[in-house]
Amino acid sequence: MIRNSKSRLFVSILIITMIATNQLMAKSNNDNYFIYPEAYETWNYSFLTGLSVAKLPVIISENEISHAPLLCFNFRFGLPQDITTGIELKSNYISNYAAINIGWSFLISPIYIQFGGKVSGWYGQLSMDSEDFSSLGWVLSPYIMAGIQFNDIYASIMIESLHSRYYTYSENEFLGIVRDPKAGLAMQLSLEQPLWHDNYVLLGVKFTYSKFFYQSWLSYSTIDDYLIYPEIIFGFIL
Repeated sequence: MIRNSKSRLFVSILIITMIATNQLMAKSNNDNYFIYPEAYETWNYSFLTGLSVAKLPVIISENEISHAPLLCFNFRFGLPQDITTGIELKSNYISNYAAINIGWSFLISPIYIQFGGKVSGWYGQLSMDSEDFSSLGWVLSPYIMAGIQFNDIYASIMIESLHSRYYTYSENEFLGIVRDPKAGLAMQLSLEQPLWHDNYVLLGVKFTYSKFFYQSWLSYSTIDDYLIYPEIIFGFIL
């Protein structure tokens, strides 16, 4: 049985943090985008809080847990020479994800291009029927992104190459390691637009074509096939 009290407390703290951030944090710069590949002015920064929901293939989930929602809190920071860096945090207590990225942007009018890379780590934990399960791993993701602006709407597309390794445990007993230097590809389509006045939101959809998706860790699947994991992303740009 899942430790419901801890899970509810964890989710409550994240929700309270998101609300407090939205109420207390003033807009840090004049940039109305977060994903769009145009570089920020040096030392400018912004935040993104929201939700992502991924759908797991039936062959993996067996109709038991077909959707995996995560609360998100991201940070973007502008550096000199049109370089951008950032941090991504996602969690639903059972699955937890953190990433650091860096990219370089340039303009081929009217399209902005960004080349970059991301290093991410994830950790999964669950207590069920008096047994503890856990898994952890990391993913290296070089990427290319392109974006174009239509009035006050920012449209972007990003393509990632995924290279991963992960470890699985049961009751602290090591079960195995999986190395997948060519884990798959991912493509994300994003729109950033005003919701009211100068308050912008991110609407995105991401398709991951991979042999393994970190939110499906609990299935302990032995399927060695590439599958598609669709994901919907929504967030407020602060």
